[in-house]
Amino acid sequence: MNKAGRKPKRCPHGVLGVNSCHECTKARGRRWYADNKETILAGMAIWRANNLERARELSRKSFRKLNGMPEVGGKKKIGRCPLCGNKCTLVPDHDHEIMKFRAWICGICNRALGVYEKILKDGRLEKFEAYLKKYRRSR
Repeated sequence: MNKAGRKPKRCPHGVLGVNSCHECTKARGRRWYADNKETILAGMAIWRANNLERARELSRKSFRKLNGMPEVGGKKKIGRCPLCGNKCTLVPDHDHEIMKFRAWICGICNRALGVYEKILKDGRLEKFEAYLKKYRRSR
């Protein structure tokens, strides 16, 4: 008993002096979300429909953040491209297989690299080389 003659506060986990400890709060949050999941998801869908541009922006930002990619926007990044050596505006390059940032390269090299990767993946590189050899001989 405390001074006022009341029992001391005790949470369900046995922690003295509080009505709810950290574990109680987490459990209450999980129960609340489980009970209201459909309502929450419906509300999110309505917000997304009403704020499509903002939702897309947030989606891009979270995708970039999760995959370690730098933010694009604001000041342009100017420097030397590690592939061609030209001094120009650089763009972030990323691996499409594992969706991870690789380096800052120029836009032309970025597009060329994308096409090259697609050709390698499809197995068309040998066909391209054979085609070029065929028409080099005929000159």
